[in-house]
Amino acid sequence: MDPMLQQAVLAFQLGDFARAEGLAQTVLVGQRNSVEAVLLLVELARVTGRIPRAIEFQVQAVQLQPKHVGLRVNLANMYLDELRIDDALVQFEKALKIDPRDLTALSGTAFIASAQGKDERLRRILAPYLATEQPPPEMAFHCVKLLAQDDRLDDAIAMGQSVVEADHPDTPYLRSTWFELARALERRGDYAEAFEAATRGNAMFAHPFDPEVHHRWFDTIIDAFSAERLAGLPRPTEPSDMPVFIVGVPRCGSTLTERIIHAHPNAHGIGEHMSMFRLATQMPARIGAPSPYPQCVEWLDEPALDMLAGAYLEEIQALAPSADRIANKDLGNTMHLGLISVLFPRGRIIHCRRDAVDTCLSCYMEPLAPAAATFANDLTSLGAYYREHERLMDHWRATLDVPILDVDYETLVSDQDATSRRIIEFCGLPWDDACLPFHEERAERTQSLDPIYATSVGRAERFGALLDPLREALER
Repeated sequence: MDPMLQQAVLAFQLGDFARAEGLAQTVLVGQRNSVEAVLLLVELARVTGRIPRAIEFQVQAVQLQPKHVGLRVNLANMYLDELRIDDALVQFEKALKIDPRDLTALSGTAFIASAQGKDERLRRILAPYLATEQPPPEMAFHCVKLLAQDDRLDDAIAMGQSVVEADHPDTPYLRSTWFELARALERRGDYAEAFEAATRGNAMFAHPFDPEVHHRWFDTIIDAFSAERLAGLPRPTEPSDMPVFIVGVPRCGSTLTERIIHAHPNAHGIGEHMSMFRLATQMPARIGAPSPYPQCVEWLDEPALDMLAGAYLEEIQALAPSADRIANKDLGNTMHLGLISVLFPRGRIIHCRRDAVDTCLSCYMEPLAPAAATFANDLTSLGAYYREHERLMDHWRATLDVPILDVDYETLVSDQDATSRRIIEFCGLPWDDACLPFHEERAERTQSLDPIYATSVGRAERFGALLDPLREALER
């Protein structure tokens, strides 16, 4: 490796991102074809929250090595994270032209076909693997899911068990197979076995969750956005009423709510878009504040608010230039509602709720990202996380002057029509009948692609005493 690039890598490892980026850019001046320097810039852009910039560098890496399958697959997955489904599919398909047997690219195309409801295409992709008893993990979880959807539960379970019991290394694909096996076992009524399969999946790549650290972080947010602080902060000169923020705990029904809004001809849902998270992360540097977020809010003035609100609007409007309302369902925005209320005093907040035990069980039974949902791999941690979420929402209800609409999942299931109308009215939009068959309008990258299921209400009762640690944690 070039000595200067070695210095850049060392600076990156030490957390000196500015020096690392400067050195990597210098390397590129002299070595325009240095893929290593470009990939370092990709990672630097990632860790500093500049995802569009990271994608630009990844595109550059692909252009330097157009026959490199891994680079194209990584670019496709970055597009998926930004819900650029068509762009992702193009890259997966180009990777398969280079190597038709590449399992990561095949798995990516299967994922998109499943998400978009293109069953015929999905079956063509999976046909060679459905014909085997033990497909590779990259394809196995797709096969188990499809077999279960076809009500071939015994076949789905047999295949899933064959794959997880084989000598495969731990990978995200094998983890997903554990969870699809858990789903099939639950549908067959084997609740103890389903719970065990989910437990095995959760144990893979589990990150530690410290409830005390989480509690102190929420204390910091509550202190930074106290009622007195919020009352004293300025507001933008021309506040926009375009943004809608959907928040809640994972698996709370947020996807259903967003898809109801997205189905409206004058609205658009941008999924779990992390634009507000990036804005908050970059805020100290953007406004020249000496303190990190959220303490830096005390340095906000009117020009800074205009600049920050404009930056958010510019990013989301690029995704839906003609929409009157744009709904963002990044659930992490729960932590940023104080900032959101200052940037967008005419905005709207929808809080999705669901029975606490049902919500936490659903988190436990789904392959949530281990690094992002560190709380989800343990029932006690789930209970602690849920309690903290409720504490923070109680604070926002008591302090924010932005309207908050609570949408209960159980009510949405039992009376979809009335609840949908209430959501659309809250968004300040006229009613449109397109908002009722909303599940026909869109598929996106999420765990919640299915239509409304009444059977998910009261789900936790079927697991009985297995969930006692969760119930005890919620009651503490």
